[in-house]
Amino acid sequence: MNKPLKLYADILRLHRSLPKEFRVIGDAYVKQEFRAHQKVSDSNLLLPFFREWRQYLTVLQQQTSQIENQNVDTKIGLDLAPDLIEKINDEKAEQIINLKSETATIYNQNS
Repeated sequence: MNKPLKLYADILRLHRSLPKEFRVIGDAYVKQEFRAHQKVSDSNLLLPFFREWRQYLTVLQQQTSQIENQNVDTKIGLDLAPDLIEKINDEKAEQIINLKSETATIYNQNS
């Protein structure tokens, strides 16, 4: 299996450990992003794309293992770095705002 496909499969597999609401949102977002980059050949675009998704996988693995080991109610995810926020285009920013809104709604329902 090639590395991008393995990364994609690993992320979807890890999403199985998330609450159903988050899994649905996460799976849809991952599938959309990987499809959008499927035909991209520019390594200047692909390298940061895969680096960020590998970092996402690592952080999510750490967070889900903490939850499983400590059996605690922990929020999953990280805030975006301010320098990263400044670099995001308007379309991506809108997508992130919508994603944040959806997850906030789920957290509020579960509180």
